[in-house]
Amino acid sequence: GEGAGGAEELGRLVDRVNAQIEAEGGPYGCWHPKEHAKFLRLWTEVNGTADADTAAPEPRAKVGRLTAKAAVALPGRDAGEVAEHLEWYRGYLANVARKKRLVGEWKRARSKVEYDKAISEVEALALQDETENEEKKQMLKQKMEEEQEQKRLAVKAWKEEKQRKLDLQKEKKAQLDYAQKEKEIQDFADFLDEERKQKENEEREQMLANKHVSGCQRGLLEVRAALAALAAGQAPPSPAGGGGSPPGGAG
Repeated sequence: GEGAGGAEELGRLVDRVNAQIEAEGGPYGCWHPKEHAKFLRLWTEVNGTADADTAAPEPRAKVGRLTAKAAVALPGRDAGEVAEHLEWYRGYLANVARKKRLVGEWKRARSKVEYDKAISEVEALALQDETENEEKKQMLKQKMEEEQEQKRLAVKAWKEEKQRKLDLQKEKKAQLDYAQKEKEIQDFADFLDEERKQKENEEREQMLANKHVSGCQRGLLEVRAALAALAAGQAPPSPAGGGGSPPGGAG
């Protein structure tokens, strides 16, 4: 049927019906709107309603009553024009009914299209949300992994810095211990050198003292010998290493 196509095809059919209505005289059948309004009033009086049978021609008796009334109400139109306008009116109502049916089908088709579109959009949004959620999960996972890696690197750096400080402390302590040991060795060497110098000085002083004592003792012995010689009436001996004339010599 005409509604078997999609919304676009139904839209084209509606346009065709509109074009046919316009081609056949528009909504007034090429009559003046006031004349057509009088025609509708007369037809309603004769038919009991403004509708008309679109499937079969109206009975002649009914058409005769219409033309009789029109002869008075529409003096500018003869019976043939009135009967012809009635036939146009039947076709016009058929086109209007067809247009109404097509528009209804078009609306339903559009509704289905819009519904399908809405469903597609919902599904697309759901897929997008799912994709975004998955992306968010991946981003969150990546962020957590990056944070864990940063923590691991921070702990590693802290441990390395701590070990570096410990190694530095050990190195400084070793240097201090070495310096202390060197100082102790140097101090001991200085002590020994000082002891040696002091001992040498003492030995030198002792030698000088011994030499002085020896000289004094020798001089004392010589004096004693001289005194003993004088006492014995002898010439006193010459001093050791001395020369020259004895006392009281020639003169």
